[in-house]
Amino acid sequence: MIAHHPSIDMLLDYATGSLPTGTRLVVASHAAFCADCRQQISRFEAVGGAMLDGIEPIPVRERVFHTVMAAIDNLPAPQAEQPASDLAKVLPFPLRRYVDSASRWRSAGLGIDEIELKLGSNQHRASLLRIRAGRAMAMHRHQGLEYTVVLAGSFNDGGARYDAGDLCLGAGPQHMPVADGGQDCICLTVLDAPIVLTGRWGRLLNPLLRWQHRRALTAA
Repeated sequence: MIAHHPSIDMLLDYATGSLPTGTRLVVASHAAFCADCRQQISRFEAVGGAMLDGIEPIPVRERVFHTVMAAIDNLPAPQAEQPASDLAKVLPFPLRRYVDSASRWRSAGLGIDEIELKLGSNQHRASLLRIRAGRAMAMHRHQGLEYTVVLAGSFNDGGARYDAGDLCLGAGPQHMPVADGGQDCICLTVLDAPIVLTGRWGRLLNPLLRWQHRRALTAA
């Protein structure tokens, strides 16, 4: 049973289209698991649609109409969809466009593997993380916000358990998520600032984490 959800404000911002790409992907991935949040989003969208229906339409010039239609006609044809990898087949629908048959896990050390996702956004860095069963992430703290949606398996953090579909919001104080021993835990993580390792390796690795975060945002 899903116990950890986005805030009502996040759901409202998602329904109105005002979330940036990274946090929009977080809410969409959570909602793919959570019927309650999907219903709440639908209610917000229905209210927004009713408000639009009540607005008096404003006529546009014929030239503007033809310009818009010409732009639509000139949109590039959709590319043929690439065959999905085994990983993509177990991901919720909103994430599948970011993972293809060429996506590969790379070791991030300490029993953690990562696939960096290309969001096309300079506000957030997104990754898939695989925490091996029974392993812990390095102790770290946050300079900004970290959104984590569990996609498979589960982890424990600060006395709370997070199962598939749960959203964990990391901010500020240091913590050390630990994957349950039964199976690997696969998560979507979205960061608006690099994490800061607080253990003995932090001094060596934190500059690398900052560089990776800047590189990901620059590449977008």
